[in-house]
Amino acid sequence: MKSIPFFISIFFSIVFSQFLPAQPGSLDDSFGNEGIVIAPVSSADEQGYKVAVQPDNKIVLAGYVGTNNIRDFAVVRYNPDGSMDNSFGNGGLVIFDGGTDSDMAVSMVLQGDGKILIGGSGYNQLTTVDDYAMVRFNADGTPDNTFGTGGLVTTDIDGNLDNAYAMAIQDDGKILLAGEAYTGGKRNVGIVRYNPDGSCDCSFGSTGFAIVSIGTVIDRTRAIALQADGKIIAAGWINDGLDDQLFITRFNTDGSTDNTFGNNGVATLDIGGNDDRC
Repeated sequence: MKSIPFFISIFFSIVFSQFLPAQPGSLDDSFGNEGIVIAPVSSADEQGYKVAVQPDNKIVLAGYVGTNNIRDFAVVRYNPDGSMDNSFGNGGLVIFDGGTDSDMAVSMVLQGDGKILIGGSGYNQLTTVDDYAMVRFNADGTPDNTFGTGGLVTTDIDGNLDNAYAMAIQDDGKILLAGEAYTGGKRNVGIVRYNPDGSCDCSFGSTGFAIVSIGTVIDRTRAIALQADGKIIAAGWINDGLDDQLFITRFNTDGSTDNTFGNNGVATLDIGGNDDRC
């Protein structure tokens, strides 16, 4: 039995409908099948992680398609009514092999020029190493060959397990990919900055990497945001050996820790002495 049988997108009328039904919160019957789209795009395991809406109201969903223990990046685009957009990729679907055993997209940003940028990780069973990974597609779903190598960028931070979970694009087009960087014997907050073409912005942090260790056991980064002044905020949860706690950390525009924020750049919150996650 497949653990995740469908690449599923469920969208509610409260988000997408221009003609809300009389009862607030009810499904939009004009979208998909009575407000729901369940779209198996292959006979393999499929999972969607991130959704975004284009200016033309087309809906983009990113995740992976997997078969025989191999996972590839996957992006699906839907028309505003929930039908597959046949002008995108192959009948609305793009599958991209990043060259590893497990390519998974868990973050996505739509660029102003219509290009689609997805981020996540690539894992190779032969090396047991995870790397940050990004792929950029043109508006029609073809790989953007001006980005990285054939549209793909991978980053090995310290020869160990690195997994990205969030991304953002600065006003100057530079790309931030945030997640967990395994350095010094534990998973730490790790942010990598790239130039618009996918090359390393080595002026950021230490040779392109900004690494902060907060908890004593593990740091799980799950979100990134940009302030109006260009400073960078990362958030998630840590474990200090007792329980999970929320954290926010702030970086200056050059990747250095902003020591004016919280306690030497970090603010943590333990709610009731129990596990807290975001």
